[in-house]
Amino acid sequence: MIIPRDTEERLLLDLFNDMPWMEREHLLEYAKKLAKKAQTQSCSRNVPESKKKIAEFCDVEVFMDESFNGAPSVDINYMDDDVYGHIDLTTGRISGDFSKYVLPVIEAWFREHKDILVSMWDNKRIELVPAWE
Repeated sequence: MIIPRDTEERLLLDLFNDMPWMEREHLLEYAKKLAKKAQTQSCSRNVPESKKKIAEFCDVEVFMDESFNGAPSVDINYMDDDVYGHIDLTTGRISGDFSKYVLPVIEAWFREHKDILVSMWDNKRIELVPAWE
């Protein structure tokens, strides 16, 4: 197959070919992981129907229980490592076996969105949380 010059595909292929071998291996593993994730298209755990996805960022899914039972909280699923946990909206405590790289990202997201999450819980109305970068 011939890929024409000055196309995005050709530029990406040239970039890939110029990478050191170890970086290429890492990139291929990441691509395989992304392809596998795209096939499942959601977290691998069985999420009850009462849990609605309200946000997704950095391969983290956030769910809220639309029945609003129990203590105010959201469920978190880190898709890359298939780690599931919770955030207590009152205390901000995060439970789950998240890696030292993922936990600070979840904490930063929660700090920025705590007011929205608490408001949703108090008003018993679920909305999508705006995208976060």
